[in-house]
Amino acid sequence: MDEKSSDNKRQFWKNATPKEQEENFGVFITLIEELKNEDYQLVKLFSETDKTVLKKYHIELLELMKQNKENFIIVENIWKNLNSNFQKENSNILKDTIKQLMIQNEDISKIWKVTNGEVQSDMLDELLEKCDDLEKSMEILKGLKVLLPKEKWQVFLEKNEVSTDLIESSYKLYQTIFKMNKDVHETINLKMFDDKILQTFNLEKMARLTTYPKMQERIVSLSKIKGFDAVFKSINDDNWVMELDGVLKNVENYPELLKHIANEKIDEKSAQMLVQVFSQKENYFNISTVLEARNYFERREDICQKILNNEEIENLNPILKNYSDEDRKRFAVLEMMYGIDINEAKNLVEKYGKGIEKMDANQYDKSAIALLGIKRILECENIGAKYEENKTIFDNAREEIQYTNIADLEANCLNMYAKMYQQTLYQPQKDDKVEEVEYEETKIEVYEVQDDFNMFIRAEGACNGYEEPKDFAENLGMPSTRYHGNCKSFIGQDSISIANSNGVKFGYSNCKDGTLLMASPWDIMSNAANAEFSTASEKWNINCGIQLRTPKEMINHTRHGYNEFDFEKLIYNEQEQKFEGDKPQYIIYVKEPNIERQEDDKWRVSKKAAKQMNLPIVMIDREKCVKRDWEKLVALQNILLGKSENKDNISESDLIESIILKFENNVNSVRASKVLASKYFTMEQRRTITTNIVKYIKSLENVDFNRYQKLFNTYREVVQNETDKTISNTGIQVSEDRYGQSYLEALNKKCIQIENQRSKRFLVDKYQEVGIRQTDIIDAKIFLEVTKNKEQEKEEQIRGIS
Repeated sequence: MDEKSSDNKRQFWKNATPKEQEENFGVFITLIEELKNEDYQLVKLFSETDKTVLKKYHIELLELMKQNKENFIIVENIWKNLNSNFQKENSNILKDTIKQLMIQNEDISKIWKVTNGEVQSDMLDELLEKCDDLEKSMEILKGLKVLLPKEKWQVFLEKNEVSTDLIESSYKLYQTIFKMNKDVHETINLKMFDDKILQTFNLEKMARLTTYPKMQERIVSLSKIKGFDAVFKSINDDNWVMELDGVLKNVENYPELLKHIANEKIDEKSAQMLVQVFSQKENYFNISTVLEARNYFERREDICQKILNNEEIENLNPILKNYSDEDRKRFAVLEMMYGIDINEAKNLVEKYGKGIEKMDANQYDKSAIALLGIKRILECENIGAKYEENKTIFDNAREEIQYTNIADLEANCLNMYAKMYQQTLYQPQKDDKVEEVEYEETKIEVYEVQDDFNMFIRAEGACNGYEEPKDFAENLGMPSTRYHGNCKSFIGQDSISIANSNGVKFGYSNCKDGTLLMASPWDIMSNAANAEFSTASEKWNINCGIQLRTPKEMINHTRHGYNEFDFEKLIYNEQEQKFEGDKPQYIIYVKEPNIERQEDDKWRVSKKAAKQMNLPIVMIDREKCVKRDWEKLVALQNILLGKSENKDNISESDLIESIILKFENNVNSVRASKVLASKYFTMEQRRTITTNIVKYIKSLENVDFNRYQKLFNTYREVVQNETDKTISNTGIQVSEDRYGQSYLEALNKKCIQIENQRSKRFLVDKYQEVGIRQTDIIDAKIFLEVTKNKEQEKEEQIRGIS
């Protein structure tokens, strides 16, 4: 093997099995020597080497480190593959290596992050002594895995020129945050522990903020402005993440106002109004002094009224100058009514206003009314005149709604939907209990859904790597503060639409205020958004788009295979002063056909999770649910076709819509099972059902043409809606329909056929008026041509008579 060329050795090593690598480890040693000046090839070599082989040859690897301590790539890759004990026993090698790397801050950080915590503690003093600048010491802090002792905490604060007058309280706060977030050193800005900031933000706020470097930078910068702490303190506690996010992002658009704040005493009223000013993305109303901010609402009203009255405005904001007259007036009405601009209005309507007109009356809280108002303002033509005509109505609505800024309005919209979903969620009932099963000497209650239900479900490992935890309760109890979203899907009896996963499935029957972040009838692909400080500040058009709908409409629009709901997974327990995960209320086990429960590993995992988390299991028998829904669909069809009595007096239009929706909803339920997909909601059944609907509509053509026309329009609209649902609101194809789109297109062709027949019927009704025989009617084009000729003949006759 040693006689082979480097290229041959590389090829051998790349293709070797773990056993072959173990037996020929000398090749690896030789390659290290031959490639030691080729960083890229060295990294590849380590990535192609089996980890168990590396761990077995730790003595040889340690010798390699000693020989190559000046080569960072070799040192880093060897060191991170040594277990904790060998790192502790050979910490002297690391010390020697770091001496060589002391100039390279980034190198220190990388190797420090893969070092055992005890080794870090032993070396901390020595490293800090040799750190002659702040940058080096902060690289050490970033890679630290252990809690700093109090004296070292003080050293780091002093290096960052942070006041240590409140060292006791700052260290206690730091200890508590470290318990919540072991990775806090990677993102923490120590200037956040300055006395002034400590007295401004409580534990929950500090714990969240220390995860976001950019937010901390802005706070530190603003805290240097005399009086700005009063602004921070005036942010609404119920909605502080969204409001603070807006203030920190928008404040740079108010340079003159910031200068003025530094020279003024900021009382409580002024601070509250400054929050309102900074919540506005642009300085539309030219606020440059604290007094102008204090009178912000009056100033906004005055400028908006002048816009509506077509009055000249001195120093009008350039953005408003570039608007058309119509949009300027639209802006004025939106600002006076809701405190938002046109872009914010469009964002809100797209995220929360889809189908808002179809809401049940009891779901119309003030947020729904506001969304309707915003939607109508955006769509209204000649908005200025409409405002004047309905001024009294507008003024009354303003007093009723009273929103002050975008964050206030958005938070209320999210909470409105949270309440809607809460009312629909399944709660295990006594009558649903079917048995008790035993797992590791613990009895677990098992419930089974019996009919219509809705629930939120999270399939662990659906969108990322999954490894079954030793303890589910412990695993869920340690949420990372660096990522908001707990992603779930909303499922129901007619849409058991779940992302594919071998992991445990958690069920949720709680939907608390302030926890809903975003949702859509498709997978949003929300990872990047969930890493933001405030997810609600995201625009509607991220990735596949955000689009909240009512519970019923969310099911009716889920054509992607599953929908996505993101909930805040960091629930702060104020009493215990810690973050807790978004806890499920039960474990869900989906029983698939032709799979024996006792042989299904998902059943074992469900029992294990239920036992460790002290939760019941709720069982969904997919075949029973699908069969129940098939029977309901057949019953609806029989009512439409007159084969069954219409006891509930359902309109024919509603029957047609319900039949198609029930079929298409259930496609997502059967797609997970080849057995069910061959029996229920098949392409052939879809063809038969829609053909029956078309035949029924056609049967009315010569009986009741108005009825025929109405049902045709209903059918065409429902089919078109189904086609539209396959595209997200950002234009991305999201349907994974196993039948493909060809059949939906075929339905549209049927609609065109009916349209032609409807036109033909219209021609038949009209032929007598112009004296054309029915057999002469070929198509609309001939009809129009003949009609035109007949009308010309009549005109000539009239002229001849006169």
